[in-house]
Amino acid sequence: DLDGAFEAFRDALEREPGMERALSAMERLLQEETFKVPVLEVLEPIYEADADHAKLVELLEIRLTTLSDPMDQTALLERIATLYETELGEPILAFDALGRALTEDPASEPVLQQLERLAEEGGRYEELVALADGVLLGGDLSPNAIRVLGLKAAAWNGEKLNDIERAQGCLKKVLEVDPDCRRALEELEKIFRASFEMKELCEVLWRRADLELDPDPKHELLREVAKINQEQLGDLEQAIKAWIAIQELAGDDHEATENLVELYEIMGNWEDYLDAQERMVGLSGVPLEQVAL
Repeated sequence: DLDGAFEAFRDALEREPGMERALSAMERLLQEETFKVPVLEVLEPIYEADADHAKLVELLEIRLTTLSDPMDQTALLERIATLYETELGEPILAFDALGRALTEDPASEPVLQQLERLAEEGGRYEELVALADGVLLGGDLSPNAIRVLGLKAAAWNGEKLNDIERAQGCLKKVLEVDPDCRRALEELEKIFRASFEMKELCEVLWRRADLELDPDPKHELLREVAKINQEQLGDLEQAIKAWIAIQELAGDDHEATENLVELYEIMGNWEDYLDAQERMVGLSGVPLEQVAL
């Protein structure tokens, strides 16, 4: 009679928590699925009170198998990690437990912070980015989880391992699910500036300009796009597009109009050239005949 046995051993442990025979019998009952949770409820407080942290971790690992909610699993794995690190002196096992927590909740800031701290202290950034890559590629993640973990993984790859290519890959994955993620765009901008990838830089600056609501920084972003295309890439069509965008933003912008006159002349686009010349007249007050001369 397992029910009767459970009640008898529970009562015995209430009277004498350290009774070895009752503890051993209760542990054997853990093999019975029906009794797992009630037995854990009895044993966990006893081992915690006795500061038997190794045994407590064993019980918590069993309790983990009884949980179905990812948030509950994450919280329990965090507790296991804390016991491994602070009570058992096992930072590697703590890292592993937090790695399992990350698979349950990839957007958990506490888990990410603890993993980063342990990676820093133990020189385990290679393992950390491998873990993040596995989570990013292996699961059906929410856009928020991809954004949070992708940004973290990009920073680890770029700043800690100097793996710029993998950092780019993480940032691009973030932008796949969140095309308006300003932080991902700003980080890509830094990468492309440092590597002098001007075409890619212009693409990122365009996207940032599209998102920018303040006219002054928007103007500066568009101006840089225009200048890079005109002076470094020789992409006159894109330069014209950017200068026109500045005119639409700022109205009669002298620099934009002056550059459009020059670009239309180079391309032999005479109709737009004359329109730009007329706009220059309005800006400068000089008669069109004199401008033409």
